[in-house]
Amino acid sequence: MYHSTGTAGTFTFRQGDDIVVIDGPGTTQGQAITAYGPSGIKGESGATALGGKPRIPTPR
Repeated sequence: MYHSTGTAGTFTFRQGDDIVVIDGPGTTQGQAITAYGPSGIKGESGATALGGKPRIPTPR
């Protein structure tokens, strides 16, 4: 995990080549700003947002 030293206060999580940037303190605390990597977007929310099946990774 990496913590931004800028004024935004974001948190960046990395697992292998997958990255997620999460908003820090404030009204949107804990919400994902962006996520990317070879695993693609998975789960019900990813399938709802982009179509496809929850268990199939989104192509890069």
